[in-house]
Amino acid sequence: MDKNYLYQVDIREWIEDGLDAEIMIPVSGNRVDKKYDVYIQSFLLPIDAVEADMENDTYNAHSMEPGITVYGSWENDEKVYHRWGNGDGFEPLIIRRNFNGVAADSIEVAEEFRLLFNLYFNSQKNEYVDVSDGEGLTVVKMNDNGYITIHKRYLKTYLAVKEKALIIHIDSRCVALDATKKSCRGWISVQK
Repeated sequence: MDKNYLYQVDIREWIEDGLDAEIMIPVSGNRVDKKYDVYIQSFLLPIDAVEADMENDTYNAHSMEPGITVYGSWENDEKVYHRWGNGDGFEPLIIRRNFNGVAADSIEVAEEFRLLFNLYFNSQKNEYVDVSDGEGLTVVKMNDNGYITIHKRYLKTYLAVKEKALIIHIDSRCVALDATKKSCRGWISVQK
């Protein structure tokens, strides 16, 4: 088997070169071009936990929904509230809310990110805008298909303030020269 394929050299270069070249960083959703079909998920992780997390290719963040862990019985034993459903410091940057068909599902950017930069939501363009300079700079773009990008400067500032790394999980299908699809998976860490 081709070692470059196994280590996803092509797709990693495609994504990493794109991250360096673009002002808007993809953080969630599906992106398709002539060569790749990529689904991106991301989460925040404490910087000191990145190396250990990168040792496997599992999406360790799980659902990241608020919850209570009960150690023993509900009536008599310890209960611990976890804001994001874990005690490992994982936090979502993008929150996908599912209302089980009762209402339309929604995708949100973490409240702390929006409040830190005092972002205005432009519902006509489906984007968050920084209006602090009086003009309006697009900080977050949200496409109808759930593909979300965030302005690099704001993302790096947020990561630095939080002392977190952004872990991007990539689920992709690489189209080979013979037009067959190959499944690839990978991780990228973006640090402050």
